[in-house]
Amino acid sequence: PSVSMSPNGGSFTIGETVDVVLSATDNSSNGIEIYYTINGDEPSSSSIRYTNPIAVTADTTIKAIAYDSEGLSSQIVSNSFTFTDGSSDSMTIYYKGNLGNPLIYYWNTTPTPISVSWPGVAMNPIGNDWYSITFDGVSCANIIFSNNGVSQTPDLQRCGDGWYYNGTWYDSNPEESQDLTVYFKSDSFTSPTIYFWNATPSGLTTSWPGESMTVNSDGWYSYTLSNTSCTNLIFSNNGSSQTADLNRCQNGWYYNGTWYDEQPNTSRLNNNSEDDKLSSENIKLFPNPLKENSILQLQVKNSTSHVKIELVNVYGASQTIINNTISEGIHVYELGKRSLASGIYFCKITVDGKSLTKKVIKR
Repeated sequence: PSVSMSPNGGSFTIGETVDVVLSATDNSSNGIEIYYTINGDEPSSSSIRYTNPIAVTADTTIKAIAYDSEGLSSQIVSNSFTFTDGSSDSMTIYYKGNLGNPLIYYWNTTPTPISVSWPGVAMNPIGNDWYSITFDGVSCANIIFSNNGVSQTPDLQRCGDGWYYNGTWYDSNPEESQDLTVYFKSDSFTSPTIYFWNATPSGLTTSWPGESMTVNSDGWYSYTLSNTSCTNLIFSNNGSSQTADLNRCQNGWYYNGTWYDEQPNTSRLNNNSEDDKLSSENIKLFPNPLKENSILQLQVKNSTSHVKIELVNVYGASQTIINNTISEGIHVYELGKRSLASGIYFCKITVDGKSLTKKVIKR
């Protein structure tokens, strides 16, 4: 069976009542039961049984699961509903690109619904070819920038302040100086080098096999890219053995095929058995950018493993694909048929507590 929730969470105004509807489908419609929780616990057949729409009036996370007549369960669906005082919300959008005197068209604003007729309204020039507009009572919006309705960007979505620069969203002004430091450790590389390209906004690149890295303590190496917020990169053993093509948009530590946001305890990680390791070798995500037939293929080597797969957008909102225990073997999950706005996403795969993240693009 599969279970769905409507609406799929979001931000709402204090005083508003949201009626959340759960539904489930299966090859046979007989005997399907839906259970849910509102306290953060994982749902099971002992949780609250769904019979009527759930009235939500305060910050709540609803998790739901469905069981068919044979006792087979669906993936868990989890969505968060937040309530704020609409009058205190505001967001400022900045634009710089190849559109002169850009207009901004917006719709689906929350928590205060406002809209404008196509092709939108003018933005305020603030210098250095940047333009801005501030929305009061709004924390999220769908957006299109255009040259008076002629040339235009794709349909965009933004929650919170954002800088849209040459086709990419940034959380801060990308032209202001900022550094990106990446750390690397390998149990086999003796002379690690870093090859990088598509560094934004600096435009930095290097020739293969790249630049030597700085020796740090405990076997770690580091390299800092100036005025860079995101880059593609490959670590190699001076051009011989190498990692897969990688991407990083914040400081990170890369060890045995996994990115970490903080320096990991590699001694503890090495105590795991070989079958417990999670690497790009047993995860395939293709085609990427996403198309309707895009899939995530995951190979699990243990007899049973707890697996959680999430799609996280650049604002931190996540959509859970699976959060369940699965058996040994190859498992396939459809990604392309999910309703996603255009933009950059991060697919976070967690197997028995160990995580790996892959960048996903939806055009």
